[in-house]
Amino acid sequence: MENCSSFLSLCLIVILVVFAEMPCHCQNEKAVNDLVYYGFGRFDTLIKKDVALPAVFDLRGTGRLGRVKKQPARGCWSAASISSLESTVLSSGYGDFVLSEKNLYSFHGFDSTRTGNGNHYMATAYFTRGSGPVIRGGIWDTLYNARPEIPFLVTEAMYLPSDPEVIKQSVMHCGAVYSMMNYTVSFFDDSTYMYCLPMSKKINHVVNITGWNDTLTAPGGRGAWIVQNSRGEEYADSGFFYICYRDVNILEYNALWTEWMDFDRKMEILCYDTCGSFESYGFRDSVACGLVRFSSETDMDLTMLGFYVNHPNTSVIAKVYTRFDTATRTLEGEVYSSERHTFRYPGYYNIKLNGKLRMKGRKDFFVEMRFVSPGQEKPVPVEVFIRDYCDPHITASTCWVNPDSEKWPEAWYECGRNSPWPYLNFDICIRVYGFPVEE
Repeated sequence: MENCSSFLSLCLIVILVVFAEMPCHCQNEKAVNDLVYYGFGRFDTLIKKDVALPAVFDLRGTGRLGRVKKQPARGCWSAASISSLESTVLSSGYGDFVLSEKNLYSFHGFDSTRTGNGNHYMATAYFTRGSGPVIRGGIWDTLYNARPEIPFLVTEAMYLPSDPEVIKQSVMHCGAVYSMMNYTVSFFDDSTYMYCLPMSKKINHVVNITGWNDTLTAPGGRGAWIVQNSRGEEYADSGFFYICYRDVNILEYNALWTEWMDFDRKMEILCYDTCGSFESYGFRDSVACGLVRFSSETDMDLTMLGFYVNHPNTSVIAKVYTRFDTATRTLEGEVYSSERHTFRYPGYYNIKLNGKLRMKGRKDFFVEMRFVSPGQEKPVPVEVFIRDYCDPHITASTCWVNPDSEKWPEAWYECGRNSPWPYLNFDICIRVYGFPVEE
């Protein structure tokens, strides 16, 4: 597989993902304003403080887990990502899908060296740009397909904190939680299937947390996580094992993909970032604004604005304009302004428009987002070159940043490869989803 820059050379400056000639789950004939988003609603309302939790909880036998997978070589990250997504989809009652971990493993779009060394950020980029998930089976597991069979489009991801109460409630309500760990065979007990690493070591494996048992005897005390591995059903306890609560690496990095919509062959995704956000930019203040220029070939009804959040408790206000004077750095023609949305956890989120905003074809429009991240100095999510990780095609004259457009409405600084400021050589991670207007 070639690296990310080769992958991106297949794309236009603005990536227009047109889902054509592919079957849709059930959405094709619905009006745009009838779009349905599936998942768990306001996730924040599910996770509560001081909730009495059972001493034992186990997703096995509930019908809310996908099949135990056998990972590709060093592909635990892709297997865990897909297994977690299968579990959340099952838990929501949306459907029972067998998804391809091999397709994510092969076509993530990042540096080729990352195939056997991936993470949940890569999975989120793949899911949200419309590259997958793909139904497992057939030649398309490992061969590239420009029009893959995608059953649904993931529209939300959450990167959960290292908080046992949050993780337990997430498993109970939503399904298996993706979690990174260190696996060193000498710390695994073959007789009890118990694993416990009491010291910090480099992350080298990913599993799914599928439950817990506070009563299990474990090194140094009681209690363990029940986890689904990706080494086949012949591994340990039919593909599962136990990680003691004393393990210091588990829960450090966690993810859930918590919302999706029916796949629609007509949907367009306009974006510049394909590898997503792993870095942030700001002006040494908790407030900063990003502005991105878009255009569609045809009239387009916008259904959703997508974006990354890189810090907890970040608030976002989005606005859409029809004009931006690059000489005076002034915005005009405001056609939309959102409410203030606050996001408890980092991840990928959206603001829903449901087709109520129509943009003219071949006419530029501009999406501004004001990010406020308490206690942080870099609130704006950006895509940058990272050696041995991703080499994205950074665009020109498409993105601008501002320290606070409410205070300095004309203080927009151009980003991208032609920016006069080298440290602004990035794309801002804001996306637009919509449908072309049919005559």
